[in-house]
Amino acid sequence: MASTYKKGNAVIDSITYLIVILVFAIAGVLAYKIVTDANVEIQADPDMSQDAKETTADVVERFPIIFDSAFVFVVVLMWALVIVASFNIDAHPIFLAFTLILMTFVLFIGGIFANFFEEFIEDEELTAAADDFPKTKWIMNHLLHLILAVATTIMIALFGKNRFSESAI
Repeated sequence: MASTYKKGNAVIDSITYLIVILVFAIAGVLAYKIVTDANVEIQADPDMSQDAKETTADVVERFPIIFDSAFVFVVVLMWALVIVASFNIDAHPIFLAFTLILMTFVLFIGGIFANFFEEFIEDEELTAAADDFPKTKWIMNHLLHLILAVATTIMIALFGKNRFSESAI
């Protein structure tokens, strides 16, 4: 009978998680910067109606609150999804050793991504925009701790399942 064991996906899921978080954080800050710049132009344009000016000012006011909360939602939702995906894979316990070794690489990538985001938001044009995203900044400043927790829970879900219910053939 063919083996049903698979290598697992802890490393790939962790890297995907990191990439999605980094892209979402950068997209939020950049989008807010673009919306803010457009709002300045709209407010200065005498041809724009007062209703249009009020609407764009309202969008700019609400954007960081909504997007910052959406970022936290994406972080938590992605974490839950990778745990569920890892739990559904039947991985052989021998791959735990390889996964632990490869997780050091994932932690290294997490550190690089956290440093990249920090340098990205320190740009003089983006600093003011990034300051309006406190939750995003906090998560990205603690990305190494977050990915360590995510990777640990993925490995627990992947390798910590009860194997007594399997048939002994």
